[in-house]
Amino acid sequence: MDERDERDLDDEQIEALTRRTRAALDREVEALDADTQRRLRLARHAALETLEAPVRAGWMPVGAAAAVAVAAVGVALTLRGPAAGPVPARDGATEVELLLGEDDLALYAEDPEFYAWVEEQTVEAQAAPPGAEPRSDDAG
Repeated sequence: MDERDERDLDDEQIEALTRRTRAALDREVEALDADTQRRLRLARHAALETLEAPVRAGWMPVGAAAAVAVAAVGVALTLRGPAAGPVPARDGATEVELLLGEDDLALYAEDPEFYAWVEEQTVEAQAAPPGAEPRSDDAG
């Protein structure tokens, strides 16, 4: 379709699109060999049978326990309040520059801790207020 949204189509256009799509799919199915058609038919029937199968009552407590756990985590996170500090925004530009750059990526694999430290220092420097002293917590 063009850049038009599905909501821009009226019922008649949607019906025509549905007919064309169904006809195209039917042509594709007819072009399949008999063995593939048989396997698809069996898979379809098996899938439909699972939809009609009753839900086991034994799973009900498990689902209820999971729902309670999710609710408890949600409440705990809500009551905990906001995070301790601002989270620096990452746009992924650094990763793209690395991938598109002409540097040998094996260079970065030699000492990944160093490059992680440099990244951390860069993020901290960008998050620090103007005129603030840089931290000097050298690890070694």
